[in-house]
Amino acid sequence: MVQHVGHMLAEVAQLGLGTAAYRLGWEARARLGLAPALLASEWRRRIAQLRPCAATLTPLPLPDLDQLARRMPSEQTGRARDVLLHRADAILAGKVLCYGHMLLDFGEPIDWHRDPISGQRFALSHWSSLSLRQSSIDVKDLWELGRFSQVYPIARAAMLSPSRRAWLTRGLARQVRSFIAQNPAGYGVHWASGQEIAIRQLAWSFAASVLPQFVDAVGSVRLVRALYEAALHLEGTLPFAERAIPNNHVLAEATALLVSAAILPDAPRADRWRFLARRALDRAVSQQFYPDGGYLQQSHNYQRFALDLLIWATIAQEAGGLLPRPSWLAAMRRSVAFLRAQQCAKTGRLPNYGANDGAWLCPLADTAFGDFRPTLQTAAILAGQRRCYPPGPYDAHALWLLGPQRVDDALPPDARRPSMQSQSFPISGLHVLRGTDGEHFASFRCGSLRDRFAHQDMLHLDLTWRTHNLVADGGSFRYNGAAALHRHFSGPESHNTLLVDGYQQMHHHRRFTMLYPTRARLLDWMCDGPVRYVCGEHFGYCRYVPRVVHRRAVLYFVDDLWLVFDWAYGATARTARVHWLIDAEVTSADRVLALECDAGTLYAAAVDQRGGTLESELARGASDPPRGWISRHYGQRSPAWSWSIALPASGSLLTVFSGGRPPRIVCRGDRRFSVEAADSELSFEWHAAGLRDIRY
Repeated sequence: MVQHVGHMLAEVAQLGLGTAAYRLGWEARARLGLAPALLASEWRRRIAQLRPCAATLTPLPLPDLDQLARRMPSEQTGRARDVLLHRADAILAGKVLCYGHMLLDFGEPIDWHRDPISGQRFALSHWSSLSLRQSSIDVKDLWELGRFSQVYPIARAAMLSPSRRAWLTRGLARQVRSFIAQNPAGYGVHWASGQEIAIRQLAWSFAASVLPQFVDAVGSVRLVRALYEAALHLEGTLPFAERAIPNNHVLAEATALLVSAAILPDAPRADRWRFLARRALDRAVSQQFYPDGGYLQQSHNYQRFALDLLIWATIAQEAGGLLPRPSWLAAMRRSVAFLRAQQCAKTGRLPNYGANDGAWLCPLADTAFGDFRPTLQTAAILAGQRRCYPPGPYDAHALWLLGPQRVDDALPPDARRPSMQSQSFPISGLHVLRGTDGEHFASFRCGSLRDRFAHQDMLHLDLTWRTHNLVADGGSFRYNGAAALHRHFSGPESHNTLLVDGYQQMHHHRRFTMLYPTRARLLDWMCDGPVRYVCGEHFGYCRYVPRVVHRRAVLYFVDDLWLVFDWAYGATARTARVHWLIDAEVTSADRVLALECDAGTLYAAAVDQRGGTLESELARGASDPPRGWISRHYGQRSPAWSWSIALPASGSLLTVFSGGRPPRIVCRGDRRFSVEAADSELSFEWHAAGLRDIRY
C-alpha cells in the first residue's frame, strides 16, 4: 500500500500538479456524463449555426487523377496495378488492410461497432461512458477501420482505372454514408478518441478533393454536416489533448481543425478553428521536435506520423492563401535529417525503435509499411525545395500531396551533405555508427529521458548488416490485450541490453505510463578512420539495493566487425545477463552462433576478461514467461531467438559480431586482447572502467 501511494505521488510529480488536477477533473466529468467536449445544449446551438446555405465544400488544392495518371505511367501496368485493383475490390467488400499488413474482414455491409476478430460489439453509448479496454477486444482494430485509410488505395485505384472510377467512388461513398448513419455525433467507439476523429477527417477531406463525384455520391449536405460535427468535437477535445496528452494527439487534432477550416471556409466557426489550430501547432512543434531532430515520443514510426501531419498542416495553411509557418518547416528539415541518419539506404527502413501502433496516415506510394522514403521525400521537398533521394516509386506520395510541378521543380539531393555517415544525437539519445555504405550500421540508445516514454530500452543496440536488421528491437505487438505480452514487449526483456534480477529500468505503472524516467549519460564518441566508438551508462537499476550501474561500449571496425563491451557495477551479488534478440536463423557450434540470412552469415560469440568463451542460453517463441518474440507490425508477432549470456564474476563481458567468418578472440595477457575476423584485425586493452589503446 505504501509503495502504491509512492507510485501515485511519483505519477503526479511527473505529470505536474496542474496537469494531474486537470486530467482528473476531465475524467470525472466524463464519467458523470457531463460531456466535457461540449455540453449538449451548446452542441445543439453550434450545430444550428450551420445553415443550409453554408453547406458548401471547397476542395483542397490537390492534383486531379488524370494529371497524376500521366505523371505515373509505371504504376498503370504489371502486377502492382493488378494487386492494387484487387485490393480496392476487397475494400468495397469490407476487407481492409490494417496496420500496413493485416487483412481484416469487417463484412458487407459493415457493422462499424463489431470487432472483426472476436465478433463482440461495442455499445452505441456516449463516447464518455464507453469502456475501451475489454479483455478479448483490441479497440484499435475497429479504430483502424474508422480511420478510413482505405480512402487512399481507392483513390490510387481510381487513378489507374478511369473506367472503374465512378464505381469505386460510389462504393467508398456507400461506406461513408453507412458510417454516418451508424455513428451519430458523439456516440459510439469511433467518437471516443479525438485523434481517430482527426485521421478520419483528413481521409474524407482527401477523398472530397481528389475524387470528383465523391461529394455528390455521399450527399453534399450530409458530408458537410458530418465534417462540421467532427470539427466541433475536435474544437472541444483539443484543449484536453494539449494539457493531458501533449504528443501526436495534439498534432493530429490541430491539423484536422486546420484542414476543416480550409475545406469548410464558410462554416460559422472556421475562423475560430483556424486560430486554435495554428496556436496549438506552433506550441506543439516547439515542444515536441527536439533541436537535434528527434521527437519527444522516442518512436521512429510516431515521428513519421508526426511528419505526415505537419505536411498536411502546411498544405492546409497554403490552401488558405498563407505562407507556411517557418517553425513547422524547420521541424520537418530537422526530422528528415535525423531519420535519414538511421535509415537503410537500400530498403528505406529504420530500426523499430519505441512504441509502434502501426500508424500509416496516408499510404499513397507502392512501398512497404517500413519504408520511410515516401514521407521523408515529401517533407524534404515541401520544407527545403530539395529532394533527399533520387526519383523512385516513393515519389508517388509527394506527387499526390504536392503536385507534379512542385516535385519536378525540386532540386536534386545535395551531394555535399551526405546523410549516410556516423552521427550522434545527444538530446534524443541516439547514436549511429555507420560503415562505408548504407547497408551496415548500428544504432545505440543512450541519453536521459526527457518526456513520457513507452519502452525500457536504455543502452539497447540495434544492428543492421548487409541491409538485414538481424539484431533488433522486439517492437510493440499490441497495446490492448494480454498484460504479460504488453509488459514483455515494452520491457528490457525485449531489447538488447542488460537484465538484472528481472527488475525494470523504469516502473511500469499503467499501460501507457512509466515512472522514474531512466537517467543516462554519454561518456565517449569517436570516429577515427575505420573505427567507430561510443560509450555510455545508465542508472535505471539504481532504485534497487544494492545499486547497479550498466555501462556499455560499442567498437565498430567497418564494415563487418562489432565489439560490444558490458560492465555492471554493483551486480556481483545479483543475477545479471546480457540479452540479444536475433531475427535470423541461428545455429550454434563451439559456443559460437551463426546468424544466417540470404545475404550471408553473421557470427556471434561472448567472452570474459580472461578470454574464455561464456556459456549462454537460447530460447525462441516461449510463452510462460514470454521470451523470444519480435513484432515488426502492430498485431503480429513472430518467434525470434533470444540469446542470454550470464555476466561473469568480473562484472564484465564482451560480445563480438563478425561477418564472413567466426571471430578469433585472443587474450594476450595484461588485459590486452586482439580480435580477428574476415579481413579485420584490431587490438585493445580491456579495463574495468573501459577500453584503452585501441590499435588497428
